Amino acid sequence: MDVLTHSKVAANFKCVVRVVAASSYRVEELWSPDGTYRMRLTLEDPTARIHASAVAKDGVTLYDA
Repeated sequence: MDVLTHSKVAANFKCVVRVVAASSYRVEELWSPDGTYRMRLTLEDPTARIHASAVAKDGVTLYDA
């Protein structure tokens, strides 16, 4: 739980999660006016549910994977 509540990113972790909601679910809304990706996701695993943003290069990594 300390990883979820820590105020700064101390390390990267990989785990299997389920996307339970996505904001900007319409393709036309995935791009901001300046041409970068933007999406808000609600992710869940057996221990927690969190909200995450995929913006700019993070969005490129997410979509090109």
